[in-house]
Amino acid sequence: MALDEFKAPIDLVIVGVEPEVFHPTKEIHPQAGVLESYTKYFMHESRLRSAIERTRRLVTSEQLWASAVVIKRKLTGQPSGDWMIWREGGFPTGIIEERVPKRYITDREEHIRAQLDIFPETYFRLSEFDRLSPQRKAYWGEFLKICEDRNIQVYVFMPPPHPLILERLYELDAKWIFDETSVYLEKTVTEMGGTFMDFTEVSSFGGDRVHPAIDFHAAFFAFQ
Repeated sequence: MALDEFKAPIDLVIVGVEPEVFHPTKEIHPQAGVLESYTKYFMHESRLRSAIERTRRLVTSEQLWASAVVIKRKLTGQPSGDWMIWREGGFPTGIIEERVPKRYITDREEHIRAQLDIFPETYFRLSEFDRLSPQRKAYWGEFLKICEDRNIQVYVFMPPPHPLILERLYELDAKWIFDETSVYLEKTVTEMGGTFMDFTEVSSFGGDRVHPAIDFHAAFFAFQ
């Protein structure tokens, strides 16, 4: 779309790819299966036939939630206990007020630990991850072919999950998913002349496992 419709002068692409990209059962983004400007690029998906089905896919639960929040802000104004700063029209600015308690900012580690038991199934959907999706591999191959045909330089990397999450997934025998994804990406990327780096473990680029503040600038320059 960027090349054909917007005539973007792209000569370099840097892509971070997580194993979930090749999940065999996860769906594409709802709008990608509905809007005509997107559907033509998703030739491996089943077509949505009825108007009802298209409407159902277009309106997601996240959109309904966001719409309800906007309506509430418009009707009630800025609640005194809210941490976000909202525009007059009811949309968030993305700015958090300075009066946010420090605990909210500093307890990221505590939050991650609380998610460890539910993350593998709720987000990673590990029980359904029995192979790398052939369908998603086909899309990946087409993406690389586009880059190769247009002489676009490609850098691909696997970003690091939080070490605690990665350890939990490994405990649940998910290591093969990361390993197979890494092998597949390295093969396909290098065959077309691109560069691949696996940063799955933060130690691979000098990260700190105790306080994993990922330095993505260091990760990027590792490409050079």
